[in-house]
Amino acid sequence: MKKAILLLFWFISWESVQAQELNFEAVDVYFQLVEGLKKDLPLATDSWNEFISLTGIQLYVRNNGLDEKTLNAYKRNLEITYMPKNDSILKARLLNPEKYFVLWVFNNYKTQEKELKTYYEKIKKNKSTYLDSAYANSYRVLPTKMHTRAEEATIYFIPLMNDAVAEDKDIVLTLYCAYHYDKLKFGALAGHEMHHLLRTDKSKDYKNDAALYQAMRLLLNEGSADLIDKAYTASEACPDDLKYYEYFMQAAPEALAMLDTAIQEHVTGKKKITEEDIANIVPMSGHVPGCYMGQVIRRNGLETQLIAAINDPLKFMLLYNEAAARDAQKPYVFSELSMNYLRKKFKNKRA
Repeated sequence: MKKAILLLFWFISWESVQAQELNFEAVDVYFQLVEGLKKDLPLATDSWNEFISLTGIQLYVRNNGLDEKTLNAYKRNLEITYMPKNDSILKARLLNPEKYFVLWVFNNYKTQEKELKTYYEKIKKNKSTYLDSAYANSYRVLPTKMHTRAEEATIYFIPLMNDAVAEDKDIVLTLYCAYHYDKLKFGALAGHEMHHLLRTDKSKDYKNDAALYQAMRLLLNEGSADLIDKAYTASEACPDDLKYYEYFMQAAPEALAMLDTAIQEHVTGKKKITEEDIANIVPMSGHVPGCYMGQVIRRNGLETQLIAAINDPLKFMLLYNEAAARDAQKPYVFSELSMNYLRKKFKNKRA
């Protein structure tokens, strides 16, 4: 009987591990497609359409708002990258990676194909190890009550671009980005995106302050998750196009001042913050300046308090201002006008 119980426990545990899927379908299809391109065979429209219709690709397309024109440009860049007859065009355009960034990223997939294949084949064979690492990284910035598993979520690896998204309760990791992040800190990128799925966020309707509250939510959402992975991108080993930490640190002070000004204008009635303003006052969905704010909180020993109130956007703002006020590096401190308004409007109605 004891043996039977142990076997049942093992079976349930095994089922739990197997419940979460890592999906590499788009990566497999991609490397099949480019084999034809390497022989100067043009990419058939039907084959391309089948590729971009794959679930992982579609989740990424939706998250980034990519239209048909943009996707057709991706197809053309893919042909230029891999077809030998286009080598002269490729070489010329690679001299200007900022203008031809999509082409430049596809070329990274091309030149690093062997490493990328080795990387994802290894993860295929060790899915549970990868998932455990993702959760362990995510739990670093979550209270114990949120140390759960989003087993209904699928993690899709796709061969487009160099970022990652949590979309529609699933996760999409671009292969290039995941590979380089995992060299810096294994499972950190997946842990960041998993953090978005595990962190509860009980939002409320604040009527005239709804857009302001949404901006604060975005700052907390990305600022807290960025504590998991972004500092690793300051490493010299990190490719230049993935050095997000350095960019966020440089862009944040100006962004914080702009946000403070927007809140003050909102308070005085000069210019109410609307949904259309959000992208400007908290750029990159909150990464700027959220990442910076999280680092200031951590640097001043307030990370434990942040984790305890991980679903409270007001607390994130308050902790940042407390940390900034005593920080030796003199980061931007929000005005009393702004902070008093936030306390008044949101303190007794915390999410």
